[in-house]
Amino acid sequence: MVEEQSKRFDARLGEAFKAFRLSKNISSDEACRGVCARKTLWNFENGVCAIKYSYLLKLAQNINVPVEELELAAKDYPIDEDEIFYRMTGQYHCDKNIEMLKSMLTAKKNAILTNKENYFYVLYIADLIHDLDPHFPIPQDIVQKAADYFIDVNIWGYNELDLFSHTLHLLTVNLAVSL
Repeated sequence: MVEEQSKRFDARLGEAFKAFRLSKNISSDEACRGVCARKTLWNFENGVCAIKYSYLLKLAQNINVPVEELELAAKDYPIDEDEIFYRMTGQYHCDKNIEMLKSMLTAKKNAILTNKENYFYVLYIADLIHDLDPHFPIPQDIVQKAADYFIDVNIWGYNELDLFSHTLHLLTVNLAVSL
């Protein structure tokens, strides 16, 4: 009975990993780079076999998802993407992991075309990097575009308010007052 439950959990863990990977448009090659063979990843994602926990930790890092979130997803707990984002960026900031923050920054910059809210994510991550490395430039074009987007938001939700509170100090006085 316990072995059966363990197999089901391993299969759901693989499914959760695949769902996160696909939602972030990360190829299987990118996800398994430096960790395992693509066939091993395929077997894991499709519930054919379990994967070593040491591999899981590295795979999760390759797709920028905390392993705890994968485990929660496998246990069918609801996951809020914004909460995951804040946890990850907060952890990387605490760990002074500029490289992972830069990786997240690049991903959010690439996603701007599909979601204008990503201007705020880019600005927020750039600010975290700048906090760790004062020589890292805050992209002024992103500051302006983020402010323009904020002006266009009709209904502010929790996420907009949170991002705004984190990035307000980067906006010019005129932009901040107009918002």
